[in-house]
Amino acid sequence: MSAGLRRTAAALALVAGFSAFADTAPDRVNGSGYFRLMERPDFQGGTNQLGYWNLYGRLLNESPFAEFNLFVNLLQSTPGTEEPWARLGMRVAWTGFRTASENGGTLGNLTNDFQVKHFFLEAGNIFLKNVTWRFGTFDLYYNDLGLYDFRPSYVFLDTLGLGATYAVDNLDFTLVVGDCGWQYRYPNYDTIFTTGGRARVRFSTHFELGVGAQVRYEPTVAGSQFSPYSTPGVSYADYLRGEVVQNFFAAHPGPASLFPNPISSSASSFTSFLYMGFGGLGPLQWDNFYVQVQKFHPQGPKTETYQGLPYTIYATNITNKRYELSTGTQAQFTVVPKIVDAAVAGWFQYDNDQDNTIAPSDNNRIATSALLRLQFYMTPVVHWLTEGSVAHEASLNGNAYRNHADSIFQNTAGVPDSRGFQFGDSSVRNTVQMKAGLVLNPSGRGIFARPSIRILYGLQYSTQQAAYGNGFVSSLNQFNVFTGPERHWHSVAAIEAEGWF
Repeated sequence: MSAGLRRTAAALALVAGFSAFADTAPDRVNGSGYFRLMERPDFQGGTNQLGYWNLYGRLLNESPFAEFNLFVNLLQSTPGTEEPWARLGMRVAWTGFRTASENGGTLGNLTNDFQVKHFFLEAGNIFLKNVTWRFGTFDLYYNDLGLYDFRPSYVFLDTLGLGATYAVDNLDFTLVVGDCGWQYRYPNYDTIFTTGGRARVRFSTHFELGVGAQVRYEPTVAGSQFSPYSTPGVSYADYLRGEVVQNFFAAHPGPASLFPNPISSSASSFTSFLYMGFGGLGPLQWDNFYVQVQKFHPQGPKTETYQGLPYTIYATNITNKRYELSTGTQAQFTVVPKIVDAAVAGWFQYDNDQDNTIAPSDNNRIATSALLRLQFYMTPVVHWLTEGSVAHEASLNGNAYRNHADSIFQNTAGVPDSRGFQFGDSSVRNTVQMKAGLVLNPSGRGIFARPSIRILYGLQYSTQQAAYGNGFVSSLNQFNVFTGPERHWHSVAAIEAEGWF
């Protein structure tokens, strides 16, 4: 063979080799995951979280968590073809780590500490082109508010069912039909039919728009004790106090058989959202904006005991008018290229329980928050993080917050109301948090670049007394030996690790 032919044959072999490499089938089994682990010494009697919840920003307000996603390719299509394919997926999550949480990393409390959160079968190129079929659980959302760790576009997280996603070019939409009875009625299953969908259009690299809705319907089933029912004539005050049966027999003396039988009902709820994403415009990298409207599903029954006998109180008709409107945004900016990035976020939430007009609760409140994070890149892998947040929470049904260790003497001229529903001496809680420290990012610059090791200090001021998880006793009983001093400031130091893999 001549030198020219040898060179040609070698070139063809090299091209064929590259082609074969490019068409190599993916691994049959692969996985991914997420983890966060932290140590936060707390010398103020706290449970090592700076505040109560993520309204003040997720940093220093979250607990340990990890999850692992496993995918098994059951049927692999030839790369570059439209042959059918199928894969099995699952997600396992846990919150307990040895020496890092109260359960010591055991699985003693499976409901709270360990979950198989998702399990599903996906298949494509069956019946319809560009359609992915899925049976199992769902985890559907468009981006998120990472500074809060909120996902206002979640739909079907409560569902086991069948879904179909059509995706082509700049359009994708998903339709789902299923059942969420186990989510809402565990351990007493009742069918709750659910359906709906979501859609997103990418108009350009600078703008995309998404919408979605999920509706749930729980029909009455004659004879089923787990079907939705309502006990007639129930006062909401008696329901909260656990005095429905007691007050009924006070007004209607007689045998237990006089207590009214429940009336069959149906139940419904829904979730809907609007999403807009835009960016790549000057210093604006990207902004996620959401509006979400929800109606929560009615609660199940509870039991009261009177004169040694149990009575079941069915509450569909007095827990079926709970609504929530929320809106949030998060924008990420390049302030000085390769030196400073910034992220700004805001959140507004309005909860309205039209059945409960007498007692403070999380279902009757307004919560607002604003947050700013600056990340300075001292080197590509060594950063300085500074974050601040302000939040305002207002109860719509009276005093929900205790502003003083001796709040009973600050409230109503020191006159207690043992039959009232108000807890504290204020209907408002205002909270300010500041966090700062070093961030080590092996993967380089970026506010959300991971993995990260963070060495942080956090400081909180709240108008509420001891507004963080703690070991104090709130009782003002004269024999309480754990009464603490007035505490409106709280601080923690932290070493944290977080990453995706």
